[in-house]
Amino acid sequence: MFEFLTVLMATLVVFYVASPLMQRQKKAQQISSEADLKLSSTLHQQGVLQNTIDDLEFDYQTGKLSTTDYESMVAEHRKSLRQIDERLKKLGGVRSADSDREIKHTRKKQSHGQAVCPQCQSPVQSGDKFCSKCGAPQ
Repeated sequence: MFEFLTVLMATLVVFYVASPLMQRQKKAQQISSEADLKLSSTLHQQGVLQNTIDDLEFDYQTGKLSTTDYESMVAEHRKSLRQIDERLKKLGGVRSADSDREIKHTRKKQSHGQAVCPQCQSPVQSGDKFCSKCGAPQ
C-alpha cells in the first residue's frame, strides 16, 4: 500500500511539474501561425533585398560596377522590393525604408520641379552624378 502511494505521489509530481511545459508548447504553436510565418518570411526577404541594394550602391560607388550594370541590377531589386511591399500591405506589415525614400524623392521632384537626392533629400543639379552633401549616386 505504501509503495502504491509513493508511485501515485511521484506520478502526480511529474504531471504537476510538466504541465507548464506543455502549456508553453501550445502557446508557441499558436503564436507561429501561418500568417505570422508568412509575415516573418516576407520581412526577411525585404531585409535581404535592402541589404543587396545597399551592397550594390557601395560597389557602384567604389567603382566595382559599371553604371549600366548598377542601374539594371538596382531596378530589378527595387521592383522585387515593391512586390514585397505589396505583400506586406496585405499581411499588415510595414513598408521598406527604401520604398518610402523613393516615394518622397519622386514627390519632391514633382512638386518643386527640382531634383533632390534620394538619400538625404538635399537639392541636386540635373547633371550631377553624385550628391554634394552625402555623396550618394544620382
